[in-house]
Amino acid sequence: MGILIVRHAIPTGEDQFGTCVNFYRWIPAGREDAIIKNVDNFTVRLWIDKNCIADPSPLEEMSVEKCTNICVNKIYVDVEVRNVPEDLVAFIYNERDRPRGGIHYGIKPRDEKYDKFNNAYKELGGKVFKLAVKMYNRFISFVYANKGQYWLSKGLLDMDRMSNQIPSFNVGCNAKVKSDNYDWVRWCPPFTDVIRIILPDEDASVREDEWARIKEFIEDGSRTDLVLELLANAQSLLENGNRKSAVIEAVSALDVAIHNFAKSPLIPSGTIKERVNVNNLESEVKHLGLMVTVNHLLPILFPSNILTTNFLNQCREAIELRNNVVHNGMRDVSEERTRNLIYAVTKVCKILAEYTG
Repeated sequence: MGILIVRHAIPTGEDQFGTCVNFYRWIPAGREDAIIKNVDNFTVRLWIDKNCIADPSPLEEMSVEKCTNICVNKIYVDVEVRNVPEDLVAFIYNERDRPRGGIHYGIKPRDEKYDKFNNAYKELGGKVFKLAVKMYNRFISFVYANKGQYWLSKGLLDMDRMSNQIPSFNVGCNAKVKSDNYDWVRWCPPFTDVIRIILPDEDASVREDEWARIKEFIEDGSRTDLVLELLANAQSLLENGNRKSAVIEAVSALDVAIHNFAKSPLIPSGTIKERVNVNNLESEVKHLGLMVTVNHLLPILFPSNILTTNFLNQCREAIELRNNVVHNGMRDVSEERTRNLIYAVTKVCKILAEYTG
């Protein structure tokens, strides 16, 4: 059994200087100051040295202790893998030039053993990817929240996007691997590209009859609709991997939409319209709160052919999820679940807007 060390130099952002981690009169002293975490057969080390500094030239003229704003734009994360079969170690080394036109130095794809080792390499690559990104994200989370470096963003932990990003995660991090018997070579576990195409709703396209409204908006200097702005923010946060914040923003939009409706309600026609005193609706909504309003009041005011039971259920779920994130410290939520909830909340907000005077 052998040991592999996989190294990623993870950039803190696309902009060389605008998305740096700022250090004050000090930077860590390389691997000897590494933050270490052990997980099963893996040891993960996060470390920083002078090579991580975006512009090291000031350090040539003065000591680190005199630099009040040291800009670090990449973070090293080493993943040490123990107990790796020697034949898999050899396979990884022999596949080092596979991305360069499919060059194979050892077992070729025609060999019956190739698929076995290829799958093992792929599985190991996925584990290393998750460990590296999670370690990096923990570091960024601390600096983002505790130090207020709001310009930083965490890496996307998405296996589908591991290889089809441009550049891919491993290429963008100049990932490399070494073992006891081999020096540093390219780390290039095989992955099948998954391209997801999300088509925007037809309502997102600008139509001819809206051009005059845009002209009016530009000329009168009015603000954008808060509900629509919050919904757009939620969608943007979702697409950038900030799912918790996306849910919070979407539920905030729902809350504003309900209060707007309560201030000036246009109750759908039917027997209920004559039985509801809409003059006190705003105060009633404030008294009931968001969840009770969605649970009990909206189903009374809107028939199911206007506000479907499915949409109401998903709004309830979104509110519960927001509460778990805000009050119970829920860490993450799946992308598919978040996408479905935001879609439902958006539809309900637009329905409420139609019935707001």
